[in-house]
Amino acid sequence: MLPVLVANWTSTASLVDQYWLIFPLFTAGSEYFFAPAAQDAATPLDQTPSYQSMSPQELVDHLAVLLQQEELPERKLVENIRGQFIRRRERLDPNDKEQRESFEVQELRLEGLLSTFREHDKKRQEALEQLYAENKVKKEALLQRFEDLFKSNEEGAEFGSLYSTFTDLKAINDDLRQIDFKKNLEAKQAILAELRELDSVKDTIAAYRRLQELTAQWHELGPVSKEHRQEINTEFKQLATAQHKRHQEFHDQRKATEEENLQGKERLCLQVEELLSSAPLSSHAAFNKAVEQIKAMQEEWRKIGRAPRKDNESIYQRFRAGIDAFFRRRNDFFKANHEHTEEILQKKRALIERAAALKDSTAWEETTNALKALQKEWQELGAVSPKYSQKIWEEFRASFDYFFDRKKKEAPRRDKAYSEARKSLAVKREIIKELTAINEGEVPENLRDLLNSYNERWKQAGFVPNKDREAINAVSRAIALR
Repeated sequence: MLPVLVANWTSTASLVDQYWLIFPLFTAGSEYFFAPAAQDAATPLDQTPSYQSMSPQELVDHLAVLLQQEELPERKLVENIRGQFIRRRERLDPNDKEQRESFEVQELRLEGLLSTFREHDKKRQEALEQLYAENKVKKEALLQRFEDLFKSNEEGAEFGSLYSTFTDLKAINDDLRQIDFKKNLEAKQAILAELRELDSVKDTIAAYRRLQELTAQWHELGPVSKEHRQEINTEFKQLATAQHKRHQEFHDQRKATEEENLQGKERLCLQVEELLSSAPLSSHAAFNKAVEQIKAMQEEWRKIGRAPRKDNESIYQRFRAGIDAFFRRRNDFFKANHEHTEEILQKKRALIERAAALKDSTAWEETTNALKALQKEWQELGAVSPKYSQKIWEEFRASFDYFFDRKKKEAPRRDKAYSEARKSLAVKREIIKELTAINEGEVPENLRDLLNSYNERWKQAGFVPNKDREAINAVSRAIALR
């Protein structure tokens, strides 16, 4: 409108009329002439959604979309969304664990978005305050120059100079805006290019953090020309929304995985507790077996991932308490049984000495039975400390091995002696038979000579087997008494 007014300027118009004709342009429109390019008016939303019907996640998603737009939303709108979210907390079912956990996840997202909004809103307010201050100074300077113009009576030349200055400034401003538009467009296109590459980032958390950084950079940039504005804003919104969705799906999946991990860890806790309550832990062997089971449980625990954050520490403390209780019980058992195992050790050492005293014996059968009895007694005593177990067993077995090696080497000679003893037994049995017949019949006249002959034959017959010795001697004594 200003160029039209200047074209209709006439030299006959009074200076006062000219002043009041152009003055409103400077007093009302100076914000446009001297405002930075970043202060273009924001494009309003086509419609305001019904927040009352939105779920907590929908409210947070909507706020995230608003923060991705060219201009920040108004404080009142953000506070409205925050208020609706708080009301959703009051509607939560205290007995619905899954619902409360989902709400906590969305609450963390909301806090992050509100923090981002407050940071950018603070910058916006600071920029506006600076802008208003600068415009106020410029407007006051223009008004002062108009007052000086009227006072100097050099209105024509002075006004022409002012108008020329104004048009020069406006042209410079337009050029700078175009340069700023181009620079902003290039910067935003670079951001869009990096957003497209976020899908290839395998680490979802790292991708989401980068999205937040790029979103902050986007909001710090000024506007672009109107011909590109809708296109790049739409693409930015689509790309950012896709990453928000990916991040949400990642959290949902991680939540499900953490719940499975919690169930696995609860199962291990129950196994440890059951081992403590039902296992017959009353011997070294039982405890050694249980230790292997505990180690297997610990290894499985390490392979299971994290449980939900609110349960992770408590489930670990429960598992740790079970493990600690087991090893305390094991230590108490070993301490209580130390004196008992010392007593067993001393008794077994006594058995070693008794076995060593028998190893050189030539009474093969009697010694064999005696060693078997020692071996049985050894087994009945029970176990000693693993520190001594192998050593004393080897000492004990050494006497056995020595004796039975000798017995094996003596076997041929003993077999020959046994064969001769069997022959002697047969001879003595024949003598007993003959003596029995004499004793049952008439007494012969040469009885004394016969008895001397039998006695000599008995002596010449030699030894009989040990197992038959007592029986054959008893029969012989019985006949002699008759």
